[in-house]
Amino acid sequence: MQRILDFLLPFAGKRIALLAHQRPDGDALGSAVGLADILSHNGYTAHVVNPLPFPAYLSFIDPGGRVQMRPESDWHARYDCVGVLDCGEAGRLDEVNRAAVNQLPAFTIDHHASSEGLGAARWICPTASSTGEMVVRLADAAGWRMPPGAAQALWVAIVTDTGRFCYENATAACLDAARRCVEQGAKPSDAAARLYQCVSVAERRLQALVLSRMELLEGGRLSVSWLRREDFKKARSGIQDTQNLISLIRDTEGVEAAVFLYEPMSAEARDEVKVSCRTSSPHNCLELVGRFGGGGHERAAGCTISGSIESARGVVVPAAVQAFFRESGIAARQQ
Repeated sequence: MQRILDFLLPFAGKRIALLAHQRPDGDALGSAVGLADILSHNGYTAHVVNPLPFPAYLSFIDPGGRVQMRPESDWHARYDCVGVLDCGEAGRLDEVNRAAVNQLPAFTIDHHASSEGLGAARWICPTASSTGEMVVRLADAAGWRMPPGAAQALWVAIVTDTGRFCYENATAACLDAARRCVEQGAKPSDAAARLYQCVSVAERRLQALVLSRMELLEGGRLSVSWLRREDFKKARSGIQDTQNLISLIRDTEGVEAAVFLYEPMSAEARDEVKVSCRTSSPHNCLELVGRFGGGGHERAAGCTISGSIESARGVVVPAAVQAFFRESGIAARQQ
C-alpha cells in the first residue's frame, strides 16, 4: 500500500487515468470509479478511461462522469500517469490501454492470486475480498476524503465480488470496508435494486437457455452449460449479459463446481471460447483454468480456449472432473 501512496505523491495536481480489465465487472469498474472520485476530491485529476462503453447495468455508479470513452490510440498523451485496477496482466487490458501502460508511469492495485501486476508500483493482496476493499483501505491510510459517489461505487465493488457477502472472502476486513462505505454515504438498497432487481428481458432469455442446457455430472456435483454466438443474436443480447449466468448453474443443490462456456461476439475472437469456473470449498478453480493459461481466484476464475464450443467442452469438462473429483475414480457421467 505504501508503494502506491509514495508513487502517487509526485502526481498531486496532475492527470491520472485509471483502467479496468476487458468486460469489467462490478469490482473492476467500482474500484476504478471509486478511486477516481476519491483522487479528484483530494488534489488530483482522475478519470476512468476505456475505448468501449462500460456495461449498462453498472452505469449508475458514475453519476459524476468520471468515466471517459477514449478509443483513440494516443489518448494517453493527455495524462501524466496511469493506474490499473483489478487486473495484473497486460493481456486482460484493451489494446489501446495496454499502450498507455507502456507509455506512462503506471501502478497496479489488485487482489487476484494469479496477478503479476503492471508498472513501477504494485500492491497485490490476494487475501482482500475485492479491489474495492483495497481502495477503501488505501483512502483511510492516506487520510483522503471519501465522497458519497465513491462510497457507492466501492460498495458495489465489494458486494459484487463477495456475492452479496455470501462467499468465503466476506471477512472481517471486508465487512469493515463495507461499513466505511455506508458511513460515507453508500446506499445498499439503491445498489441492490440496480444490480439485482433490474434484469433485462434479453438476459432472462439467456438464463432460460443456460438452464435448459445445464448438465449435471459426477452425481450432480459438477454443473456445465454453454451459449453459442447465435444465442446472443436470437436473444437480442450481448456479452454484457453473461456476468451472472454461471451463478444459475452453480447455485443448484448438490453442485460443488460449475463451468460455463460461451463464444465471444467480436470478429477477432471467432475461434475462441471463454470459460468461467466457480467452485465451493475445497475445490480450487485455479487447478482447472491454470491448465489453459487462465487465472483469477480460488473460487472464481476463467480462461480462453481456442476452437469451437464442442471442442472446448470436450477438453474442459474432463479436465474439470480430474481437477475437482479425481478422488472419485470414476469418469464424468450425466445424472
